[in-house]
Order: sequence, then structure tokens, then C-alpha cells
Amino acid sequence: MELKAHQIHILSMSTGDIHPLAEKKTLSLHSFPDILMGMETFFDFRVYEDLLGITGEGTEIWNWKSGASLQVSVSFIGQPPYLTDADN
Repeated sequence: MELKAHQIHILSMSTGDIHPLAEKKTLSLHSFPDILMGMETFFDFRVYEDLLGITGEGTEIWNWKSGASLQVSVSFIGQPPYLTDADN
């Protein structure tokens, strides 16, 4: 089965323009195969320092500044990740 990808644009919250610190202007969010694409999907976006976590059809975490993918998991089951400071 083929996975689809949604494009996530990295924008500045204060201006709405492309964020000047983002090396990649868009990130590809992977989703479930075509057979499930007719289902309504909601996404939860969480930002913590340089990390961007998105949950919905699965979980993906990036360093939004570098565009590096840190984790990808596609699953119906599970809790959204909570991005926390490991030092606290």
C-alpha cells in the first residue's frame, strides 16, 4: 500500500511568512494508505523549542529548524507524544 504525504509549511507565527530559521520551507507529513484516505482526520501540532510533533494518523517528530525527521510511526492506537525538556 502506498503512503500519501501532506506538506507542512514552516511559517513565522508573528508574520505568517516562511520562518527565517527553517532550513527546509516544507516538511512531508506521511499518512495512511489510500484505502483509509476517505476518513476524516484531525492533527495535533506541538512545538517545543526546536521540535515539532504532529499526531493524527500517526506520529511524526522533526527538528523544525533543520528539517531532520526524528521519529515516524503510523498507527491507529496510542497517545500523542508530549515534548518535554529531559533536564526537568
